[in-house]
Formats: sequence, C-alpha cells, structure tokens
Amino acid sequence: MVGGLCSAPVEATTLDEARQLHRAGRLEDAAKGYRAVIAEPGLDGPSLATAHNNLCVVLDGLGELRAAEAECREALKRRRELDDRLRQGRTLNNLGLVLQHLGEYSEAEESFVEALEINREFADARSEAVNLANLGVVATLAGRFQQALGFHRAVSRLAAAHRDEAWTAEQILVAELNRGVVLERRGAFDEALEVYKRLLARSGDIDRRQQASILVNSGVVYRNLGDPVRAIEHFERAAELYREVGDLSGLANAELNVGIARQLNLEDPEAAESSYRGVLALVGSTGDRSIEIDTLVVLGRLLLSETRLDAAQAAFEECLEKALDSGSSE
Repeated sequence: MVGGLCSAPVEATTLDEARQLHRAGRLEDAAKGYRAVIAEPGLDGPSLATAHNNLCVVLDGLGELRAAEAECREALKRRRELDDRLRQGRTLNNLGLVLQHLGEYSEAEESFVEALEINREFADARSEAVNLANLGVVATLAGRFQQALGFHRAVSRLAAAHRDEAWTAEQILVAELNRGVVLERRGAFDEALEVYKRLLARSGDIDRRQQASILVNSGVVYRNLGDPVRAIEHFERAAELYREVGDLSGLANAELNVGIARQLNLEDPEAAESSYRGVLALVGSTGDRSIEIDTLVVLGRLLLSETRLDAAQAAFEECLEKALDSGSSE
C-alpha cells in the first residue's frame, strides 16, 4: 500500500463539487457526487446531461463498464434532445472509449466516426485529433495495423497544421507513442523500442505520467526481447513516477508488469505471486476493475501452473464474476 494517498469519502452536493473530486482523481467519491447531482429534483437539462456524461467517464475509469455505457447513452440522449451538437461529439467520444474497453470495436469505431464528423463540422481541431487517435487505437486492437498507422499519421499532420496551438505537442507525442504500440503489436520490437527511446530522450518536454506510460511500454518491449532485468528496471522507474503523481491505477499496472516479468521471464513464481497480491491490495483502494481482472487472470494461471487447483479455481471464479459484472471483454 502507498501511504498518504487514501482519503475519507466526501458527499458532493453540487456539480462543481463532483467535478473537483473527479479532477483530484477521487473517482469513487466523484461517482457518488455525480449520482447525488442526478438525483436532485428540478436540475436543468444541460447540467443533468453533463452529470450523466461525467459519471460515464468516472465509471469507465473504475472499470464499471456496463454502468458507464448506460450513463453515456443517457447523456447522449439528453444532449440530442437539447440539440447540443457540439457536446454530443464529446459524449460520443466517451461512449466510444467505453465500447472499446468492452471489446466492442465496431460499435466503438462508429461512435468515434460520428464524433469526428461533428468536430469537423465545428472546426474543433483538438477534438478531431483525439477522435483520430482513438480510431487508431481501435484499429490496432482489431489487428488492422496499416489502418492504425494511417490514423496516427493523420493526427501528426493535423497537429502540424495547428502547431501554434497549445494542444498540438501532446497530440504529436500521443501519435508517436501509439505508433510504437502498433509496431510492438506487429512484433517489430526493435523499431518500437527506437520510438520509445526517442520519446524518453525528450523527458524534459514530457510530464511524469506520460514518461511513466512510455517506460511501461518500453519495459514490455524489453521483456519480449528477452531482457527481463532491464524490463523490470523500466517498470520500477514507471512505478516511482506514478507514486509521485498519485496515480494508483498507473502504479498498479506497472507493478502488474513486474509480476509478469518475474513469472514468465525470470521463472520466479513466488516473487511473481507477491507482486500480484500487492497489485490486488492496491486496486482494492482504487476500485480499478480492469486491472483487478487482468491481475486475477495471471494469478490464476500462475496458481494453475503450480497445480494449486483450489486456489486457481477461486482466482478464476472471482475474475469471472467481476468480468461479468463489469462487462469486461477479458
């Protein structure tokens, strides 16, 4: 556990208070706050649509995917009734992310495409870049790698055309990072590693959370290249950065990768199990259902490989229950 990062629940009674909890990363408290706002009698239509939209984002972050989908669809319905077309684009993008996390890639793509059309209609280049990047991610997950690279190149071109605007540097970085992921998925590990090395060399221009994400990705590549020691070094450096910024979900993901390297590459099941148990304790305080499910999968496989059948069955049954409850495609 990480000290000093847990806080007592606060009942939010206004939309602004719920937003403050959301920005602070207190997702469970923010969810309670948005639900309290939605329950208020006589709330005006735009505020109600915003509360449903934001609750969708929070629930997605918590891994409560079916509940998140329902909130996004409710927000979209209300924004269509209000004829708030610009904000429909934002909700469609959020809905696309939830559908992507559910493994429903065709529906996610449809949602991102509709959002893209709206943002082009309003000449909102920043949101257009986000939609294109998300389309690239869906194409990658669906195994359409050339199409994915095309979307990421489109993001880079769009950002270059708006180079004087504040959002472009981040989107260029995201496009390059996503390109590295595509190369990694194609098995082009050396090329992917070169992308990540170039990004890490720009650490002065990249915030700590982004650095941590790149370190995790490069660690995965090192592990696949047969260098688990260097992989673990990168995962542990990422974990330090996530601790510094208070990102417990990111921290849990980094520690999960440490466990995988210990199990699959170093053949140290005892140390791997210790890592997995630590991750489960950590996600117990964050409520991140997706990482919890991923961890229970690999823990169950480890226990099965050691013929600890009762413990393995318990891990898989808990995993299945949580996956069914959240709608996770895992």
